[in-house]
Amino acid sequence: HPSGDLLPLGPMKEVMSRALDAVDPEVLNYGPNPGMPEFRSELASLLGKEYGLPASSEQLMATNGNSYLMLAFSALAARKDRSECVLVEEETYFLAREIFKDMALDMYPVPCDSDGPVPSALAEALRTKDPCFFYTIPTHHNPTGRTITSERRQEMVELCAKSGCFVLADDVYQMLSFPSAPPPPQPLVAWDRPRNRREGESDKVPTEGTVVSMGTFSKIWAPAVRLGWAHAHPSIVNWLSNAGHVTSGGGVNPVMELIMLRVMREGMLNEHMRHVTSALASRYGALSDALDRELVPMGCSYLPVRGGYFVWVRMPAAEACATDATAWLKASQTKSEGAACTAAFHPGWKFGKGLERFVRLSFAAYHEDELVRGVGALARGLRTLLRA
Repeated sequence: HPSGDLLPLGPMKEVMSRALDAVDPEVLNYGPNPGMPEFRSELASLLGKEYGLPASSEQLMATNGNSYLMLAFSALAARKDRSECVLVEEETYFLAREIFKDMALDMYPVPCDSDGPVPSALAEALRTKDPCFFYTIPTHHNPTGRTITSERRQEMVELCAKSGCFVLADDVYQMLSFPSAPPPPQPLVAWDRPRNRREGESDKVPTEGTVVSMGTFSKIWAPAVRLGWAHAHPSIVNWLSNAGHVTSGGGVNPVMELIMLRVMREGMLNEHMRHVTSALASRYGALSDALDRELVPMGCSYLPVRGGYFVWVRMPAAEACATDATAWLKASQTKSEGAACTAAFHPGWKFGKGLERFVRLSFAAYHEDELVRGVGALARGLRTLLRA
């Protein structure tokens, strides 16, 4: 999560104080299933500029954020007459794994390289597992920081469309590239294409598109607004927005849509995103310098990133350090004489199997000096393991 100084408390107070000025009282009633037309139109304009990809309001649906959409999409896409499988990258967001477990979906990991999911491995998984969808984090990946190349994105969509498998793209970090970094490839929805129907699939499930892109204001504005969007072919948006829980609720968050409409329309969001990406770049610079100085000489390695929140660190080779990330976490949280602080991280096993010697570090929640001290604590903890 972001640190407090990356949350727009002042602008939020200002816009909320006048958000309901000169509006119809009906804004406090149940709203349209896909979201307010004005909100979706303004969002389409934002995405057109940020993604370099024309978007229309008919391709967009307001959501309560990406976790909500993962749950809702799982309920709609999975068949009820059989056990279902979802494909995930071999390292993936650990709380997405919990959502899919809650929905009783089996998860099958797809091997990845530095360019993204390996096409031959994806093709084999599609052939043998018959998944209902492939969950992927294409840009500034959580936890690895990897960004999938344009060529690989196209291959992924083509393979999944041919197999009848939806692609659920978690584009939460798409707009969080560092200011000096080249822009990332366009979201996967740029390569969208019609999807073959799976055997036994209901004819109510649309096939005009393959990709559902999930976006959220949680990382580019504030998590507490609980507002995001689905970006997909209009037939898929219609399918999602007519689900029972949406129809019963009358849209997902009409008042917050009105507030975020003003935030976008008045330029507050763009200004805040510039502040956030500049801060993230500075914090990553301090973290990477500290890693190079403290941990790399001890045998650790990491993948440089160009945006997002995270750095994925690999522990020294087993010959030098026979233990795993859980032991490193414990050692880094043990206070010793003269130690300025302790450190915490998420060990790799949370993100998939066989990742016990990896750790995920976040630079979003801490200032530069805190990150430097934290790496110092990691180094102290690792030294105790190397001496053991």
